[in-house]
Amino acid sequence: QKGIPGLALLTDITYLPYGRSEMAYLSTILDASTGEVLSHNLIYSITLEIATDTIDTLVKQRRLKVHKDAFIQSDQGSHYTSQKYHELLKQKGLGHSMSRRGIVGTMPHRNRFPAT
Repeated sequence: QKGIPGLALLTDITYLPYGRSEMAYLSTILDASTGEVLSHNLIYSITLEIATDTIDTLVKQRRLKVHKDAFIQSDQGSHYTSQKYHELLKQKGLGHSMSRRGIVGTMPHRNRFPAT
């Protein structure tokens, strides 16, 4: 899919089991037009900061200039629907769209993330 780099960004959180019963969590932001990972965050307890820190890392990265009309596509998970997350996106000048709840296939990037 060709598009404008830095305009449409895709985010998700992947659960990564390891060891006997431990879990790590990987939050990523991909550029929809290039498939490049622009930002990531790996943590060992799932808190809101996994999503907000990934946004902070995105705006600091230098690989790709984020478009002035950039928006982030996410699912409707609690991290992405929180007021703090929405306020951070607004502060950083990023728009937000979410997939429709319970409708498979409304997030076209799903196949780019490791299976959760």
